[in-house]
Amino acid sequence: MKVWLRRMLARKPWRASARLRLQADRLRRAGQLADAEALYRQYLADRPDDAVGWCMLAHCLHARGRLAEADALYAEAAALAPDNADAQLFRAGFLFQHGREADIPPFAIRARAAGATQVRIAEACGQFGLGLEPAPDAEADAAKLWIDLTDLLIYLRHNPNLSGIHRVITALIQHASPQPGRIAFVLTRPWSDVFWALSPKAVGELLPMIEAGQGASPPMHALIDRLVRGARPASPRPGLRYLQPGAFWLGEGSPPLHAALRRAGAVEIVLLHDLIPLTHPQLCMSDQVQLFNGVVGEVLLGAHGIIANSRHTGTEVQAAIDAYGLPPRPVAVTPLAHAMRPVAPAGEWPDSIAALRGQAFVLSVGTIERRKNHALLVRVWGRLLAEGLRPPILVLAGKPGWDYSELETALAETGGLDGLLRMMPGLTDAALETLYQNCLFTAAPSLIEGWGLPIGESMARGKLCVTSRAMPC
Repeated sequence: MKVWLRRMLARKPWRASARLRLQADRLRRAGQLADAEALYRQYLADRPDDAVGWCMLAHCLHARGRLAEADALYAEAAALAPDNADAQLFRAGFLFQHGREADIPPFAIRARAAGATQVRIAEACGQFGLGLEPAPDAEADAAKLWIDLTDLLIYLRHNPNLSGIHRVITALIQHASPQPGRIAFVLTRPWSDVFWALSPKAVGELLPMIEAGQGASPPMHALIDRLVRGARPASPRPGLRYLQPGAFWLGEGSPPLHAALRRAGAVEIVLLHDLIPLTHPQLCMSDQVQLFNGVVGEVLLGAHGIIANSRHTGTEVQAAIDAYGLPPRPVAVTPLAHAMRPVAPAGEWPDSIAALRGQAFVLSVGTIERRKNHALLVRVWGRLLAEGLRPPILVLAGKPGWDYSELETALAETGGLDGLLRMMPGLTDAALETLYQNCLFTAAPSLIEGWGLPIGESMARGKLCVTSRAMPC
C-alpha cells in the first residue's frame, strides 16, 4: 500500500492536469498512440517535473518508431529524476532493447539504489510494444483456464536455460498446448487490471528453443517481442480459473489484478513453490526478501486457493495464512513430476560435458548459492583428500546465484580440491540428462527447499541421492 500511495502522490492528483495523464495512459494502453502523445504533451506542459510522464511520452514515440526522439526523452527523464527507479528502469530497458548494453550499468545502479531489483530491470527491458499487432489466435475468452506466463517470458529474455520453477511452467505449456480451446496463456503487468492473451502458436514455438538452450539469444528475444506485440486484451468472466505458477511478486505485486478477478467472479489459484524469503530471510537477497514479504500477504488474501508443491510447503502456507489472520482457503498439495525431455539421444556427450566421459563423478544440480550448501560438499571432498583418499570428480551443475562466498572460502581451505571440482553452468536438458544417467550418485545438501527437484530427478533415473533432512518432498 505504501508503494501505491507514493506513486499516486507523485502524480499530484489534486491538479486538473492529472486527468490528462490518466486519459493519456488509457489511450496508450489501447494502442491509440498519436492521441496519447498529444495528451501527454498537454499534461507535461503543466507537469514538466514528472519524469515518469516523460517516459510515457517516450513509450509512445518508441512504439511509433521515432527512436531518436524517444532516446532523448528517456535520457532527459533519467537525468531529471536520478533517484526515481522507474525512470532509470525505462531508460535501461530502451538501451537494452537496442543493443546498447554498455550504457546500461549507470542507470541500473541508480535504479537499484532507489529500491529497484534486477527482476524489475528485466521487466522494464521487455515491456515495450505490448498489444500493438494482435495475433489472430491470441484469444482467451472461451478458455476455462488461464495460465500466466509473465515470469517465464521475463526469465527467458535473460537466461539461456531453465531453473526449477521455470521448468515447471514449461511442463504446463507442454501439457496445455494441444488444448487451445480449453486453456489459454496470458500476460499481466504490474499494478494493472488488464490481462493480455498470448498467441498459443507462438507460445508453442518457445518449447524447441528452450530445449535447445536458446534462452537470452537474439531468436528468443525476437520471439518474445512477437508474443508481446501480438497480445490481445482479455476480460475475465464468471467461472474462469486463473493460475499464477511463477514469481507472483514481480513489479511489487498487483492488487488491481486480484480485484479484477474477484469483480468478474473468476477464481484465482496460485502455485507456491516455497516461502523461503518469508521463513528463511537470511538465505535470500535482502531486496528479494523485501519484495516477497511485501506481496505474499496480498497474494494469500487475493487467491481463492493455493497449490503447494509439497506437504512441507503446504504446512508453511497454512501457517502463513493463520499468522496473517486471513480467512481459511483451500491449500492443495500437488507433488511435482520429474520427467525430462532430452533433445539428444540418451548417452550423447555434447562438448559441454565431453571431458567427463569415462570418468567417475558425483553430480549436484542446483543454482550455485548459499542456500544450496555446496560448501559442505567441497569440505567433504577436501577431508577425503586430506585422509589420503582419492574421491571421484565432484560436478556442480548450475548457474551462479546469490552469495556463494562460503563456497569460495571452502575452495580456498581445500586447495581447490586438487582439480577434482567441475563447475558446469548453462547445461542443456540433453547434457543434464546424460550426467544423471552416468553419475555414480547425486548429492543435494540444500539448507532448505520447497520441493527437492534434483532428488526426484535423480531417483526417477534410478540414481541414489545423498541429501539433507531439510529437502522436503
